[in-house]
Amino acid sequence: MFQPLTIQTRLGGFYFFYYSIVGTFMPYWNLYLQDQGFNYQEIGVLSSIAIVTRFFAPLVWGWVADKSGKRMLLVRLATWMESCIWLAIFIVPNTFQSIALLMLIFSFFQNAILAQFEGVTLFWLGDQKAKLYGKIRKWGSVGFIVGVFVIGALLEIVPISMLPILLLIIASLAFIWSFTIREPDGAPTSQKKLDPLLPVLKRPTVAAFFIIEFILLFSHAPFYSFYSNFLKS
Repeated sequence: MFQPLTIQTRLGGFYFFYYSIVGTFMPYWNLYLQDQGFNYQEIGVLSSIAIVTRFFAPLVWGWVADKSGKRMLLVRLATWMESCIWLAIFIVPNTFQSIALLMLIFSFFQNAILAQFEGVTLFWLGDQKAKLYGKIRKWGSVGFIVGVFVIGALLEIVPISMLPILLLIIASLAFIWSFTIREPDGAPTSQKKLDPLLPVLKRPTVAAFFIIEFILLFSHAPFYSFYSNFLKS
């Protein structure tokens, strides 16, 4: 007899699909751009666009989530928009300007998903988060590994130009799966007055956190952007 999915399975399933997208995008997207005729300088610029939105997208989406209290609604909106972007990339002419614009829109919504879903997960787990969070979050790592291996195997059969369609399929699965998860009961529904941001940014621990993140991302940027191209050459 069919047993309904537990909330842990639903949360873990979304992490699986989300990181399957990441595992498909990161190793193979720059190979797609190279196949489309972009040079390394253009690939570097297009790759950096996906990072630029991290400066403001989480702030915007966090503010919207706190005001509305509709975190899963934002996750569904973001995954739906992500699916639309991959469909558009497959359809529109792949000029530098069009890809840059679509990457800007994609990364704006992509950077909204994880932060909001992490909040949803922690609200759902409540007092059990120390015990269950790691067990649920590991499915993101599984999804990344599966995405890398399966898409790599598929790209031995189909041309790299089909990559946006493969990303569209996975993003659509993430969108569909998101409907298995409702808003957590214990989450704040709406916050009318939010604490000011500047005092938080002035804390030494917050400044140290940003410095560490800067160094970490700076060290990873060449690897994320060009390692696949290096292996191909």
